Amino acid sequence: MKEKDKTKEELLAELETLRRQVAELEVLQNQIKWREEDLRLSEERFRTFADSTYDWETWRGPDGSYIYVSPSCERMTGYRSEEFLADPSLTTRILHPDDQAAISKHFREDSPVQGVFQVDFRIITRAGEERWISHYCQGVFGADGEWLGRRASNMDVSLRKRAEIELRRVNRTLKV
Repeated sequence: MKEKDKTKEELLAELETLRRQVAELEVLQNQIKWREEDLRLSEERFRTFADSTYDWETWRGPDGSYIYVSPSCERMTGYRSEEFLADPSLTTRILHPDDQAAISKHFREDSPVQGVFQVDFRIITRAGEERWISHYCQGVFGADGEWLGRRASNMDVSLRKRAEIELRRVNRTLKV
């Protein structure tokens, strides 16, 4: 039936249907805006929490690339988080030469890790300073059990390590 052949009642009914559909679309549009705002606030809370950590926090995906690196990495290493995100091998390259063989294999592993792994190692900062890092990591799994990579927390324990080394030296001296 052509538009001009429709009765006034049919056209009014179609108009009412269109008005209802527009109203439903406006409701949906508002719901989308609210959800987007909720998502934005959630992201802001996550970023505020994660980016303000004192320790160097990371999340590597199953392919070994970084998903997240906290800005605190710069305080500890001299390198910005963007540098680690762009080049995941940077972590291995800053390892102290004496720790390279033992630790670099761990950073290259791309299989699920059950439980918590902990190791202390040294890095050489951008400024050439030696720092001791206490590294804790564990596997990250989605709600469906899918392996999402590894989450790590790295703490600068240089002062503690230097004190332990000095204490061992003093103890050896006292034993002599």
